[in-house]
Order: sequence, then C-alpha cells, then structure tokens
Amino acid sequence: MTLSHFSALQKKALLNRSENSDQRIHKLNQIQKWIQSNESLILKALMQDFKKPHFETQISEILPVLSEISFFKKNLKRWMKNKR
Repeated sequence: MTLSHFSALQKKALLNRSENSDQRIHKLNQIQKWIQSNESLILKALMQDFKKPHFETQISEILPVLSEISFFKKNLKRWMKNKR
C-alpha cells in the first residue's frame, strides 16, 4: 500500500466517523440488499473457489452476515447515543 492509498483510506475513515445513525443504517440496508440480490452469485463463487456446498455457504457465510446486519440496525441508535 502506498502512502497516497493510506492517506485516502484515512481521510475516508474520518469522514465515516461523522455519519449519523440514519446514514449508517442506510449503508447497512444497501449491503443487506446487495447480499440478498446476489446470493446466487455468492453461492456459485464459493462452490467454484472452495467446493463449498450451497447449504453450507448459506449457513456459515450468508445468514450470519445478514443476522449481524439486522442486529446492528436494531441497536445502532442506542449505541451512538450520547452518554452525557
């Protein structure tokens, strides 16, 4: 990684810190929709690359990520609440 790449990533990370909960939830919704829309491609890729059966991929890769996204969306506003 070059210094310019690192600087760009650092700048983006600082911008992400200023996002409010609604913006973050919107991004999580986009990720969730992408996973759901591309599930067949994910299943196919893991079968081709690792010979991982579809059911195993759903149980060990897709469902845990979707579950975590739901958990984050449910709790994000509370986690971001000021503690004053």
